[in-house]
Amino acid sequence: MTKLHHYISILILGLSLIACNKEIPTLPSSNNSVFQVTGMIGSDSVSWTAGVDGTMKPEIRQVNGVPYYSGKLKMAGQEFEIGFFSGNLDRNIPLLNMISELDELKYVKKNLEPLLKVSKNTFEGIEDLEQIDWYINGEFFAKNLLEIFEPGVYDVCGEFLFKDGELQRVCNRMIIGYKKDKIFNLQRLIIPNTELYLWVDGMTESIDFVNWKRNGDSIGTGTNVSLTPAKGFNEIEARIKYINGTERTRKIAVHNEYPGRYILDFGILENYSPYAQDHKARVVFKSGNSIYSSELADNEQNRIYFDDISYYSQNVSGENLYKIKGRLNGQLRSKTSNETLKVDLAFDWAFPIH
Repeated sequence: MTKLHHYISILILGLSLIACNKEIPTLPSSNNSVFQVTGMIGSDSVSWTAGVDGTMKPEIRQVNGVPYYSGKLKMAGQEFEIGFFSGNLDRNIPLLNMISELDELKYVKKNLEPLLKVSKNTFEGIEDLEQIDWYINGEFFAKNLLEIFEPGVYDVCGEFLFKDGELQRVCNRMIIGYKKDKIFNLQRLIIPNTELYLWVDGMTESIDFVNWKRNGDSIGTGTNVSLTPAKGFNEIEARIKYINGTERTRKIAVHNEYPGRYILDFGILENYSPYAQDHKARVVFKSGNSIYSSELADNEQNRIYFDDISYYSQNVSGENLYKIKGRLNGQLRSKTSNETLKVDLAFDWAFPIH
């Protein structure tokens, strides 16, 4: 496959990540073949064109906190969608730059095993821990055992209840099922009433700065800091910025009177699974009441290929659209039965890309 670098010069950058939910107006007859898909779905030969057979709808939507870029061709009684997820979520890199490096996209697969698993036993070293209530994005999710199966960016909070009734809440934003540019965790050493020593463990050589806070108040910068512990729980936050622009925030809690009541940096557990959904794609075909998805089928050896990418136009909302020319092969499985359709298609498709 040919790299797409030579197309970059014709592309318009600096696009907004505001969701593009507006349909492209029906194209004039001279432009009927701008967006189309041709080839085989199952045993049927298809040739669908926007403006003739249906309407193209490109959009960006959030799926578990991650941008998903797609184009749908909506027809009478049928709908065909090609989409792909963002990636490199802890770095501020324009998507256009990232996909220009890719010759092909792998397919998303359905995870049958948890991508994150945190139990009460994870904190077995904590003294007198009674239970943990887990919250995701502000909503109660589970008691003691937390399992997440779908990739995404989640605000995970644990409310730790101790046998004497003391309650401590710690929250971390976790990137689950995606690559992380930097892997690290927060560590501590405490001498009660005397000294609390904190440091960043891992990949410290490329850190630009660290902003430490204790109970909301700034306590220092650098990869380590030392201070006199306050009574009760010391809620520690470290905002870490790396030289390449990666920026993450982590939180822990350290108890002065009961050093064993240490709520570790459970954010490090976002690396529980090696699965990475960065820039992976899916195809969905709806026909009548039947829905077929690539996510449900075995597509380990199949790919979507991007051959060409070029700026197309702005929609009625002033959002920029790109035309991607490519090919795909794979399988789509029904959501309600075991029926599987093989697909082998060429496409000229509309995507909103920033």
